[in-house]
Amino acid sequence: MNGLDDYCIVVSDQEIRPLTKTEQRILTLLWRRKNHPVTSDMIIDHLYRGDPNGGPEHARKLITVYIFKLRKKLADTPYEIRSQYGVGYRLIERHGARRLLHGKARSTASAAA
Repeated sequence: MNGLDDYCIVVSDQEIRPLTKTEQRILTLLWRRKNHPVTSDMIIDHLYRGDPNGGPEHARKLITVYIFKLRKKLADTPYEIRSQYGVGYRLIERHGARRLLHGKARSTASAAA
């Protein structure tokens, strides 16, 4: 597997949850800023960079929907997305985390090798 369309969340050796391209882009941004707040404006800029209109008028509502879907896909994983009231969202890492975004399932230790 290769390319952005092949990203997934590895829950276990038996369960891999695929991500849409937009989900992958949002989760990548959250991953890069893990444990730090990410505002809706940051997500919109990340998704619609270069769009002269700054994305669709309902972009904030779309972000809410994508965050909801990502939370469901992150269930039973070592990660969760928390809302920070008035600020945005944070990706929080729990204990025993495995590498989250990749084309092939592998642990963090093997990913560093």
